[in-house]
Amino acid sequence: GKHEEFSLAFAGTIVHDMFNWLKVLISIANI
Repeated sequence: GKHEEFSLAFAGTIVHDMFNWLKVLISIANI
């Protein structure tokens, strides 16, 4: 249904954001 679709999209966005922050933290740590 609509709610499940929204939840999946929301979870995907959170995971994507976390992955981006992880890359940023790794970049900072490597300086």
